[in-house]
Amino acid sequence: MNKLFIKNIILNNLSLGLQFGSRWLLSISLLAMFGLRSFGVFSFIYSIANILVSVLPFGSQFYLIKEVQVDKSNEKELSKSIVFLLFLTGIVGVLIFILNLLFENDYGSLLYLGLVLGVVFSFNNILFSYLKGVGDFGFELKINGVFSILVFGLIGFLYLYGSLEVEAILYLLIIFNLITTFLAIYFSRYLNYRDILKHIDFSKQNLGAVFQQRKYFGLQDIVTASFVQGGMLLLPLLILDDVYGMYRGMLLIVAPFSLLNVAFSQVLLSQIKDKSKEQIGKVFHLLQRIMVPLLITVLVGLYVFKAIVLQYVAKLPLNDTTKVAFVGVCLIILSSFIYSGYEMLLIALDKQKLRLDIMIIGAVVNLITIFCLLPQYGLIGAISTNVISSVIVFGFIMFIGEMELKKVSKA
Repeated sequence: MNKLFIKNIILNNLSLGLQFGSRWLLSISLLAMFGLRSFGVFSFIYSIANILVSVLPFGSQFYLIKEVQVDKSNEKELSKSIVFLLFLTGIVGVLIFILNLLFENDYGSLLYLGLVLGVVFSFNNILFSYLKGVGDFGFELKINGVFSILVFGLIGFLYLYGSLEVEAILYLLIIFNLITTFLAIYFSRYLNYRDILKHIDFSKQNLGAVFQQRKYFGLQDIVTASFVQGGMLLLPLLILDDVYGMYRGMLLIVAPFSLLNVAFSQVLLSQIKDKSKEQIGKVFHLLQRIMVPLLITVLVGLYVFKAIVLQYVAKLPLNDTTKVAFVGVCLIILSSFIYSGYEMLLIALDKQKLRLDIMIIGAVVNLITIFCLLPQYGLIGAISTNVISSVIVFGFIMFIGEMELKKVSKA
Protein backbone atom coordinates (compact mmCIF):
# COMPACT_ATOMS: atom_id res chain seq x y z
CA MET A 1 0.00 0.00 0.00
CA ASN A 2 2.78 2.42 0.84
CA LYS A 3 4.48 1.90 -2.53
CA LEU A 4 1.17 2.36 -4.35
CA PHE A 5 0.40 5.48 -2.31
CA ILE A 6 3.82 6.97 -3.07
CA LYS A 7 3.48 6.11 -6.77
CA ASN A 8 -0.01 7.61 -7.05
CA ILE A 9 0.79 10.75 -5.10
CA ILE A 10 3.85 11.36 -7.30
CA LEU A 11 1.76 10.83 -10.46
CA ASN A 12 -1.07 12.98 -9.10
CA ASN A 13 1.29 15.76 -8.05
CA LEU A 14 2.97 15.73 -11.44
CA SER A 15 -0.38 15.73 -13.22
CA LEU A 16 -1.95 18.51 -11.17
CA GLY A 17 1.39 20.28 -11.15
CA LEU A 18 1.34 20.46 -14.93
CA GLN A 19 -2.29 21.55 -15.04
CA PHE A 20 -2.40 24.09 -12.25
CA GLY A 21 1.28 24.98 -12.53
CA SER A 22 0.88 26.04 -16.14
CA ARG A 23 -2.16 28.14 -15.18
CA TRP A 24 -0.17 29.62 -12.33
CA LEU A 25 2.71 30.60 -14.59
CA LEU A 26 0.20 32.07 -17.02
CA SER A 27 -1.26 34.18 -14.20
CA ILE A 28 2.20 35.44 -13.25
CA SER A 29 2.90 36.32 -16.88
CA LEU A 30 -0.41 38.16 -17.20
CA LEU A 31 0.23 40.04 -13.96
CA ALA A 32 3.53 41.29 -15.36
CA MET A 33 2.04 42.21 -18.75
CA PHE A 34 -1.42 43.48 -17.85
CA GLY A 35 -0.63 45.55 -14.76
CA LEU A 36 -2.74 45.45 -11.60
CA ARG A 37 -5.99 46.81 -13.04
CA SER A 38 -6.31 44.57 -16.12
CA PHE A 39 -5.04 41.61 -14.12
CA GLY A 40 -7.77 42.33 -11.59
CA VAL A 41 -10.39 42.04 -14.38
CA PHE A 42 -8.91 38.75 -15.61
CA SER A 43 -8.69 37.43 -12.03
CA PHE A 44 -12.34 38.30 -11.36
CA ILE A 45 -13.57 36.37 -14.42
CA TYR A 46 -11.16 33.53 -13.69
CA SER A 47 -12.48 33.42 -10.12
CA ILE A 48 -15.99 32.90 -11.48
CA ALA A 49 -14.73 29.91 -13.46
CA ASN A 50 -12.93 28.49 -10.43
CA ILE A 51 -15.99 28.88 -8.21
CA LEU A 52 -18.11 27.10 -10.82
CA VAL A 53 -15.63 24.19 -10.74
CA SER A 54 -16.72 23.70 -7.14
CA VAL A 55 -20.44 24.23 -7.84
CA LEU A 56 -21.26 22.58 -11.17
CA PRO A 57 -19.78 19.07 -10.58
CA PHE A 58 -21.84 18.97 -7.34
CA GLY A 59 -19.33 17.00 -5.32
CA SER A 60 -18.20 14.66 -8.11
CA GLN A 61 -14.53 15.37 -7.40
CA PHE A 62 -14.51 13.22 -4.28
CA TYR A 63 -17.79 11.33 -4.72
CA LEU A 64 -16.49 9.52 -7.81
CA ILE A 65 -13.11 8.80 -6.25
CA LYS A 66 -14.86 7.27 -3.24
CA GLU A 67 -17.66 5.37 -5.01
CA VAL A 68 -16.16 4.22 -8.32
CA GLN A 69 -14.50 0.81 -8.07
CA VAL A 70 -11.78 -0.80 -10.17
CA ASP A 71 -12.94 -3.54 -12.59
CA LYS A 72 -16.63 -2.70 -12.14
CA SER A 73 -19.18 -1.05 -14.41
CA ASN A 74 -19.08 2.61 -13.38
CA GLU A 75 -20.33 4.45 -16.48
CA LYS A 76 -23.73 5.16 -14.92
CA GLU A 77 -22.16 7.14 -12.06
CA LEU A 78 -20.14 9.17 -14.54
CA SER A 79 -23.23 9.89 -16.63
CA LYS A 80 -25.12 11.03 -13.53
CA SER A 81 -22.35 13.52 -12.79
CA ILE A 82 -22.50 14.90 -16.33
CA VAL A 83 -26.29 15.19 -16.24
CA PHE A 84 -26.27 17.19 -13.02
CA LEU A 85 -23.42 19.34 -14.35
CA LEU A 86 -25.52 20.32 -17.39
CA PHE A 87 -28.61 20.87 -15.24
CA LEU A 88 -26.78 23.26 -12.91
CA THR A 89 -25.12 24.97 -15.90
CA GLY A 90 -28.56 25.93 -17.20
CA ILE A 91 -29.54 27.40 -13.85
CA VAL A 92 -26.30 29.38 -13.47
CA GLY A 93 -26.56 30.64 -17.05
CA VAL A 94 -30.03 32.01 -16.44
CA LEU A 95 -28.90 33.66 -13.19
CA ILE A 96 -25.96 35.37 -14.91
CA PHE A 97 -28.27 36.59 -17.69
CA ILE A 98 -30.74 38.06 -15.18
CA LEU A 99 -28.02 39.70 -13.06
CA ASN A 100 -26.45 41.16 -16.19
CA LEU A 101 -29.78 42.78 -17.07
CA LEU A 102 -30.54 44.09 -13.60
CA PHE A 103 -27.13 45.42 -12.58
CA GLU A 104 -24.77 47.58 -14.56
CA ASN A 105 -21.19 46.28 -14.62
CA ASP A 106 -17.98 46.63 -16.56
CA TYR A 107 -17.63 42.95 -17.49
CA GLY A 108 -20.51 42.32 -19.93
CA SER A 109 -19.85 39.32 -22.19
CA LEU A 110 -16.78 38.38 -20.14
CA LEU A 111 -19.16 36.96 -17.52
CA TYR A 112 -20.46 34.43 -20.05
CA LEU A 113 -16.90 33.47 -20.97
CA GLY A 114 -16.29 32.86 -17.27
CA LEU A 115 -19.33 30.56 -17.26
CA VAL A 116 -18.17 28.60 -20.34
CA LEU A 117 -14.65 28.28 -18.93
CA GLY A 118 -16.10 27.05 -15.64
CA VAL A 119 -18.18 24.44 -17.48
CA VAL A 120 -15.25 22.98 -19.43
CA PHE A 121 -13.08 23.05 -16.29
CA SER A 122 -15.85 21.19 -14.46
CA PHE A 123 -16.36 18.61 -17.20
CA ASN A 124 -12.66 17.74 -17.20
CA ASN A 125 -12.69 17.67 -13.41
CA ILE A 126 -15.44 15.02 -13.52
CA LEU A 127 -13.63 12.92 -16.13
CA PHE A 128 -10.34 12.91 -14.25
CA SER A 129 -12.00 12.23 -10.89
CA TYR A 130 -13.61 9.19 -12.49
CA LEU A 131 -10.23 7.99 -13.77
CA LYS A 132 -8.71 8.43 -10.30
CA GLY A 133 -11.56 6.38 -8.85
CA VAL A 134 -10.53 3.45 -11.05
CA GLY A 135 -6.87 4.06 -10.16
CA ASP A 136 -5.68 5.42 -13.51
CA PHE A 137 -3.58 8.33 -12.23
CA GLY A 138 -1.01 8.02 -15.01
CA PHE A 139 -3.40 8.76 -17.89
CA GLU A 140 -4.34 12.16 -16.48
CA LEU A 141 -0.64 13.02 -16.36
CA LYS A 142 -0.35 12.43 -20.11
CA ILE A 143 -3.43 14.51 -20.94
CA ASN A 144 -2.36 17.36 -18.67
CA GLY A 145 1.02 17.25 -20.36
CA VAL A 146 -0.72 18.22 -23.60
CA PHE A 147 -2.67 20.99 -21.83
CA SER A 148 0.54 22.35 -20.31
CA ILE A 149 2.29 22.41 -23.67
CA LEU A 150 -0.56 24.52 -25.05
CA VAL A 151 -0.45 26.95 -22.12
CA PHE A 152 3.35 27.21 -22.23
CA GLY A 153 3.03 27.96 -25.93
CA LEU A 154 0.63 30.78 -25.09
CA ILE A 155 3.05 32.15 -22.49
CA GLY A 156 5.86 32.06 -25.03
CA PHE A 157 3.69 33.87 -27.57
CA LEU A 158 2.86 36.58 -25.01
CA TYR A 159 6.52 37.19 -24.22
CA LEU A 160 7.53 37.25 -27.88
CA TYR A 161 4.69 39.27 -29.38
CA GLY A 162 3.13 41.17 -26.47
CA SER A 163 -0.03 40.75 -24.45
CA LEU A 164 -3.47 39.80 -25.79
CA GLU A 165 -6.81 41.13 -24.64
CA VAL A 166 -8.43 39.51 -21.61
CA GLU A 167 -11.21 38.16 -23.84
CA ALA A 168 -8.73 36.45 -26.18
CA ILE A 169 -6.95 34.78 -23.25
CA LEU A 170 -10.26 33.38 -21.99
CA TYR A 171 -11.20 32.04 -25.44
CA LEU A 172 -7.85 30.29 -25.75
CA LEU A 173 -8.18 28.68 -22.30
CA ILE A 174 -11.61 27.35 -23.29
CA ILE A 175 -10.19 25.88 -26.52
CA PHE A 176 -7.23 24.30 -24.68
CA ASN A 177 -9.59 22.61 -22.20
CA LEU A 178 -11.87 21.32 -24.97
CA ILE A 179 -8.83 19.74 -26.65
CA THR A 180 -7.96 17.89 -23.44
CA THR A 181 -11.59 16.76 -23.08
CA PHE A 182 -11.52 15.22 -26.56
CA LEU A 183 -8.17 13.52 -25.96
CA ALA A 184 -9.29 12.10 -22.60
CA ILE A 185 -12.44 10.50 -24.02
CA TYR A 186 -10.80 9.31 -27.23
CA PHE A 187 -7.71 7.65 -25.75
CA SER A 188 -8.75 6.41 -22.29
CA ARG A 189 -9.55 2.72 -21.97
CA TYR A 190 -11.97 3.56 -19.16
CA LEU A 191 -13.98 6.17 -21.08
CA ASN A 192 -16.34 5.46 -23.95
CA TYR A 193 -18.70 8.18 -25.13
CA ARG A 194 -21.30 5.61 -26.25
CA ASP A 195 -21.45 4.11 -22.75
CA ILE A 196 -21.64 7.60 -21.25
CA LEU A 197 -24.48 8.72 -23.56
CA LYS A 198 -26.37 5.48 -22.93
CA HIS A 199 -26.99 6.46 -19.30
CA ILE A 200 -27.81 10.15 -19.86
CA ASP A 201 -31.17 10.82 -18.18
CA PHE A 202 -32.60 14.27 -17.45
CA SER A 203 -35.79 12.98 -15.84
CA LYS A 204 -36.97 14.59 -12.64
CA GLN A 205 -36.65 11.24 -10.88
CA ASN A 206 -33.00 10.82 -11.91
CA LEU A 207 -32.06 14.39 -11.00
CA GLY A 208 -33.69 13.93 -7.59
CA ALA A 209 -31.83 10.67 -7.03
CA VAL A 210 -28.49 12.24 -7.95
CA PHE A 211 -29.13 15.10 -5.55
CA GLN A 212 -29.93 12.74 -2.69
CA GLN A 213 -26.85 10.61 -3.35
CA ARG A 214 -24.45 13.53 -3.47
CA LYS A 215 -26.08 16.29 -1.47
CA TYR A 216 -23.44 16.40 1.27
CA PHE A 217 -20.61 16.23 -1.25
CA GLY A 218 -22.17 18.88 -3.48
CA LEU A 219 -23.28 21.27 -0.75
CA GLN A 220 -19.87 20.84 0.84
CA ASP A 221 -18.09 21.97 -2.32
CA ILE A 222 -20.42 24.94 -2.72
CA VAL A 223 -19.91 26.07 0.87
CA THR A 224 -16.16 25.56 0.63
CA ALA A 225 -16.05 27.63 -2.55
CA SER A 226 -17.99 30.40 -0.84
CA PHE A 227 -15.25 30.97 1.71
CA VAL A 228 -12.22 29.96 -0.37
CA GLN A 229 -13.22 31.73 -3.59
CA GLY A 230 -16.35 33.72 -2.74
CA GLY A 231 -14.44 36.56 -1.16
CA MET A 232 -12.70 37.13 -4.49
CA LEU A 233 -16.07 38.13 -5.96
CA LEU A 234 -17.00 40.43 -3.07
CA LEU A 235 -13.63 42.10 -2.64
CA PRO A 236 -13.74 44.09 -5.92
CA LEU A 237 -16.90 45.74 -4.61
CA LEU A 238 -15.20 46.82 -1.37
CA ILE A 239 -11.61 47.70 -2.26
CA LEU A 240 -9.82 49.56 -5.04
CA ASP A 241 -8.74 47.74 -8.19
CA ASP A 242 -5.06 48.22 -7.31
CA VAL A 243 -5.50 46.68 -3.86
CA TYR A 244 -7.46 43.78 -5.37
CA GLY A 245 -4.66 43.21 -7.88
CA MET A 246 -2.15 43.14 -4.99
CA TYR A 247 -4.36 40.69 -3.11
CA ARG A 248 -4.58 38.34 -6.10
CA GLY A 249 -0.84 38.67 -6.64
CA MET A 250 -0.26 37.62 -3.03
CA LEU A 251 -2.55 34.61 -3.46
CA LEU A 252 -0.43 33.43 -6.39
CA ILE A 253 1.99 32.27 -3.69
CA VAL A 254 -0.73 30.03 -2.23
CA ALA A 255 -1.71 28.49 -5.58
CA PRO A 256 1.08 25.85 -5.84
CA PHE A 257 0.34 24.70 -2.29
CA SER A 258 -3.38 24.47 -3.05
CA LEU A 259 -2.32 22.07 -5.76
CA LEU A 260 -0.46 20.00 -3.14
CA ASN A 261 -3.60 19.93 -0.99
CA VAL A 262 -5.72 18.60 -3.84
CA ALA A 263 -3.16 16.01 -4.93
CA PHE A 264 -2.59 14.73 -1.41
CA SER A 265 -6.30 14.63 -0.59
CA GLN A 266 -7.31 12.76 -3.73
CA VAL A 267 -4.68 10.07 -3.31
CA LEU A 268 -5.32 9.80 0.43
CA LEU A 269 -9.03 9.20 -0.17
CA SER A 270 -8.37 6.65 -2.92
CA GLN A 271 -6.11 4.72 -0.53
CA ILE A 272 -8.29 4.69 2.59
CA LYS A 273 -11.79 4.42 1.09
CA ASP A 274 -11.82 0.60 1.23
CA LYS A 275 -10.06 0.21 4.60
CA SER A 276 -11.67 -0.71 7.88
CA LYS A 277 -12.36 2.21 10.21
CA GLU A 278 -9.53 1.10 12.51
CA GLN A 279 -7.07 0.99 9.60
CA ILE A 280 -8.22 4.40 8.32
CA GLY A 281 -7.02 6.13 11.49
CA LYS A 282 -3.61 4.45 11.43
CA VAL A 283 -2.94 5.20 7.77
CA PHE A 284 -4.19 8.78 8.12
CA HIS A 285 -1.98 9.61 11.11
CA LEU A 286 1.06 7.98 9.51
CA LEU A 287 0.71 10.09 6.39
CA GLN A 288 0.06 13.29 8.36
CA ARG A 289 3.21 12.71 10.44
CA ILE A 290 5.21 12.50 7.23
CA MET A 291 3.64 15.29 5.18
CA VAL A 292 3.04 18.05 7.77
CA PRO A 293 6.71 18.33 8.92
CA LEU A 294 7.78 18.40 5.27
CA LEU A 295 5.37 21.25 4.58
CA ILE A 296 6.54 23.21 7.64
CA THR A 297 10.14 22.85 6.45
CA VAL A 298 9.16 24.22 3.04
CA LEU A 299 7.29 27.14 4.62
CA VAL A 300 10.32 28.05 6.75
CA GLY A 301 12.41 28.17 3.58
CA LEU A 302 9.70 30.20 1.87
CA TYR A 303 9.78 32.76 4.68
CA VAL A 304 13.58 33.01 4.59
CA PHE A 305 13.42 33.88 0.89
CA LYS A 306 10.29 36.02 1.16
CA ALA A 307 11.94 38.99 -0.59
CA ILE A 308 12.56 36.91 -3.71
CA VAL A 309 9.08 35.32 -3.57
CA LEU A 310 7.29 38.66 -3.17
CA GLN A 311 9.22 40.47 -5.86
CA TYR A 312 9.44 37.75 -8.51
CA VAL A 313 6.27 35.71 -7.91
CA ALA A 314 3.70 38.13 -6.49
CA LYS A 315 5.31 41.14 -8.23
CA LEU A 316 4.99 43.14 -5.00
CA PRO A 317 7.49 45.29 -3.09
CA LEU A 318 8.95 44.16 0.23
CA ASN A 319 7.53 46.51 2.90
CA ASP A 320 5.84 46.26 6.29
CA THR A 321 2.42 45.59 4.74
CA THR A 322 3.57 42.82 2.42
CA LYS A 323 5.69 41.22 5.17
CA VAL A 324 2.66 40.91 7.46
CA ALA A 325 0.52 39.67 4.56
CA PHE A 326 3.19 37.07 3.75
CA VAL A 327 2.98 35.63 7.28
CA GLY A 328 -0.77 35.37 6.72
CA VAL A 329 -0.18 33.51 3.48
CA CYS A 330 2.02 30.95 5.28
CA LEU A 331 -0.72 30.39 7.89
CA ILE A 332 -3.28 29.86 5.12
CA ILE A 333 -1.04 27.28 3.44
CA LEU A 334 -0.40 25.29 6.63
CA SER A 335 -3.95 25.31 8.02
CA SER A 336 -5.60 24.53 4.67
CA PHE A 337 -3.28 21.57 4.05
CA ILE A 338 -4.04 20.02 7.43
CA TYR A 339 -7.79 20.53 7.26
CA SER A 340 -7.89 19.11 3.69
CA GLY A 341 -6.54 15.83 5.07
CA TYR A 342 -9.13 15.80 7.84
CA GLU A 343 -11.85 16.39 5.24
CA MET A 344 -10.86 13.13 3.55
CA LEU A 345 -10.84 11.41 6.91
CA LEU A 346 -14.45 12.44 7.55
CA ILE A 347 -15.47 11.32 4.06
CA ALA A 348 -13.86 7.90 4.59
CA LEU A 349 -15.69 7.62 7.94
CA ASP A 350 -19.00 8.54 6.22
CA LYS A 351 -19.26 11.76 8.23
CA GLN A 352 -19.89 14.10 5.30
CA LYS A 353 -22.58 16.00 7.22
CA LEU A 354 -20.07 16.96 9.93
CA ARG A 355 -17.68 18.11 7.22
CA LEU A 356 -20.43 20.24 5.70
CA ASP A 357 -21.36 21.79 9.05
CA ILE A 358 -17.76 22.83 9.70
CA MET A 359 -17.44 24.45 6.27
CA ILE A 360 -20.68 26.37 6.83
CA ILE A 361 -19.08 27.84 9.96
CA GLY A 362 -16.01 28.77 7.91
CA ALA A 363 -18.13 30.42 5.21
CA VAL A 364 -20.11 32.47 7.75
CA VAL A 365 -16.91 33.60 9.49
CA ASN A 366 -15.38 34.53 6.15
CA LEU A 367 -18.40 36.63 5.20
CA ILE A 368 -18.39 38.44 8.55
CA THR A 369 -14.67 39.21 8.37
CA ILE A 370 -14.96 40.55 4.83
CA PHE A 371 -17.42 43.24 5.89
CA CYS A 372 -15.66 43.92 9.19
CA LEU A 373 -12.10 44.23 7.88
CA LEU A 374 -12.70 45.82 4.47
CA PRO A 375 -12.14 48.37 3.11
CA GLN A 376 -10.53 49.85 6.24
CA TYR A 377 -7.46 47.58 6.34
CA GLY A 378 -6.71 47.14 2.62
CA LEU A 379 -4.36 44.27 1.71
CA ILE A 380 -3.92 43.15 5.33
CA GLY A 381 -7.69 43.01 5.78
CA ALA A 382 -8.15 41.04 2.55
CA ILE A 383 -5.55 38.41 3.53
CA SER A 384 -6.89 38.31 7.11
CA THR A 385 -10.32 37.18 5.90
CA ASN A 386 -8.70 34.03 4.48
CA VAL A 387 -6.46 33.49 7.51
CA ILE A 388 -9.23 33.72 10.10
CA SER A 389 -11.67 31.43 8.27
CA SER A 390 -8.94 28.85 7.42
CA VAL A 391 -7.63 28.67 11.00
CA ILE A 392 -11.14 28.32 12.44
CA VAL A 393 -12.02 25.52 10.01
CA PHE A 394 -8.68 23.84 10.79
CA GLY A 395 -9.37 23.95 14.55
CA PHE A 396 -12.91 22.61 14.30
CA ILE A 397 -12.25 19.86 11.78
CA MET A 398 -9.14 18.55 13.56
CA PHE A 399 -10.97 18.39 16.90
CA ILE A 400 -14.02 16.64 15.43
CA GLY A 401 -11.93 14.31 13.27
CA GLU A 402 -9.91 13.13 16.25
CA MET A 403 -13.08 12.68 18.29
CA GLU A 404 -14.55 10.47 15.58
CA LEU A 405 -11.39 8.35 15.50
CA LYS A 406 -11.62 7.89 19.27
CA LYS A 407 -15.19 6.67 18.89
CA VAL A 408 -14.03 4.12 16.32
CA SER A 409 -11.22 2.85 18.57
CA LYS A 410 -13.63 2.43 21.51
CA ALA A 411 -16.29 0.64 19.45
